[in-house]
Amino acid sequence: MTRRVVLRIVRPLLELMLLLSFSACATLGADDVRIRALEAEPPANVSVYLSVASDAEPLDSLTAENFVLFEDERELSPTIARQTLLDKAVVVHHHTLLLIDNSLATDAEVRAELENAVAIFAGTVRSTQPVSVYAYDGSPRLTLVSEIPRAADPEKSTAPPAKQLEPKDVSRNLNGALLLGAEELDRRLAQSGKPFGVGTLVVFAAGADLAGRVEEAKVHDWLNETRHRVLAIGYGEQSDSVRAFGKDGYYDAVNQSTVSLAFEDAGHAVANEFAQGFLLSYCSPARNGQRVLRVEVRINGEQGYTLGGDTSEFNADGFRAGCDPTRLPRFAPSDPSEPTPSLPSAADE
Repeated sequence: MTRRVVLRIVRPLLELMLLLSFSACATLGADDVRIRALEAEPPANVSVYLSVASDAEPLDSLTAENFVLFEDERELSPTIARQTLLDKAVVVHHHTLLLIDNSLATDAEVRAELENAVAIFAGTVRSTQPVSVYAYDGSPRLTLVSEIPRAADPEKSTAPPAKQLEPKDVSRNLNGALLLGAEELDRRLAQSGKPFGVGTLVVFAAGADLAGRVEEAKVHDWLNETRHRVLAIGYGEQSDSVRAFGKDGYYDAVNQSTVSLAFEDAGHAVANEFAQGFLLSYCSPARNGQRVLRVEVRINGEQGYTLGGDTSEFNADGFRAGCDPTRLPRFAPSDPSEPTPSLPSAADE
């Protein structure tokens, strides 16, 4: 790939051009609905955690009445279903893990730019969820940079210590870092104490894996199986080789002076995904057998339209009268991803 040449122009114009050129692929379409988790428990409680995306409708305006339910293609009456939106914060834990490639951070100027980028990312995300920041280079382990708790005031976000961003090995163990990061993210979600975890892994890399400690095929196997969202930020001449790892979004940091812009965009994508989550509960009229649930989101404007819909199955055996739609779901624990290959411990160096 040829070296990029960035002309010296007025910064606001440069930022606009870069924002237009950033390439990102979203998990949800412009108007889309996805079921992320479902629980069906007697007496007749069905709960779903959904992601809803809309370019036209403010998500905070949605109410339980906007969700339309179908079982086996038959629309359920709201009088029977009594659908209710529950407080997702009580049941669902969101956590983001940020992986920083510091293999090129051999001088203070580069480390300062990375510090600023991490602080901007954390300030954007931490109002919705905690952020764990790890650095990686060519060594077989991750280095913990900082644990940033969720905070109502994101402006109080602080930059990571510069010493933690100084590389010990100027090679790049990108493949190993991704799988180790996934293990760490699983651990954070398991420790939350909440029934359901939503994990996001964001990786910043200045190019392809150089260390060769882990085969890239193993990373792609994990990407194909994991339910975690994975975003990638590429930098420099080899940034295109990072794009394949961003299954839910890719952001191109064109050069050192614009790294922070890419981190900010990735942070907004994480925060927006949190806003898209809804915990919906209802009482099923089913009393036996396997059922297919479809959830649609309808906007009742002057003409009305449907944002989209998604389907999932549940078993209604043992269902009976006595359902309370305000009962919080437990969401039986499930493996968030396929087991990762045996790797060195992700303990801090």
